[in-house]
Order: sequence, then C-alpha cells, then structure tokens
Amino acid sequence: KTPESTLITQGIGGTIDMRTVKPLAFGKESLSFTLRGEQNDIGALNPDGEDTGVRGSVSYINQFADDTVGIALAYAHMSSPNNEERFNTWGYPDGVVGGFKPFVRSAELTRDTLMGVLEIAPSDDLKINIDALYIDFKDDQVLRGPEIPAAWGDAGITVTDTVDGFARTGTI
Repeated sequence: KTPESTLITQGIGGTIDMRTVKPLAFGKESLSFTLRGEQNDIGALNPDGEDTGVRGSVSYINQFADDTVGIALAYAHMSSPNNEERFNTWGYPDGVVGGFKPFVRSAELTRDTLMGVLEIAPSDDLKINIDALYIDFKDDQVLRGPEIPAAWGDAGITVTDTVDGFARTGTI
C-alpha cells in the first residue's frame, strides 16, 4: 500500500494491487486443503453468542491442452466469534458521572469467498486471463446491558464536597 505519485486518487488508504495465481506460470497440478479452529478466551458473553469458530479453504490449480489452458479454483469459509466487555460513561455535571452503560458485545463474522481463474495462451503472442472473485459476508452483533442515568437522571445524587471539579462526597 505504498503511495505512488502517478495515482492521485489513492489518498490515505493507498491502492492495493491484488493478483491471483497464474495457472500456466504455476506449472503443475495442485490440490490444497486447510482447516483450523479458534476459540475466544473470555467465552460467549451473550446466551446467543459463540466462543468458537472455524476457518477452512480448498484450492485447485491445473493446466490442460499442452499447457495452453489453465484453471485455478478456490473456496474459503470463515466463522469467527468476537466477545468483549465494555463500560461507557458520559457527562460530569458538578464532578459526578452523568450516566453510565456497562454492556457486553458478542459478534460473529461469517465470510464465504469463491475465486476462479481461467488462463488461455493459444500462442506466444496472445494470452487471455479471466479472474473472478465473489465474497459474501455477514457480521452479526448483539449488545446487551443497562443504560443507567446518574446525575443526569432521577438517581437522587447530591454532591456535598468537590475538589478541582470532581465529587469527593455525596449521597445517592
């Protein structure tokens, strides 16, 4: 993602030059499988959340017709959980928390990817390459927790002493 002065539209994000495999240049038949599991170390924080996931892929590359036609096919699946505990506060009127919101977030990213490459080289002067990539993903998120008003609600907070704008004593 190194910026290049000839590409004025790439901005801060940069430009990514993604290249798929060239089956004819690969030069041999290949079949590959991967599979691995994952587990979130804090468990599923919501009853409908997950704490385990899986990632797997399969790919195939081959050449045909005296190495003038090549194909590459791949499929990858990912189901990845994410759980986190959060605590938000807002506002400090008279040095007292205006309100707070402790909650947990459970998310699961599911992604399926299909890739296909067709490479045709009928002569040394003509090479045709067709790439296709399809990605489908879904990011489900569940957030649960209370929103609790404090000083900016009817919490019955009375501040009796402050130091440097922060409450030291009071009653709730």
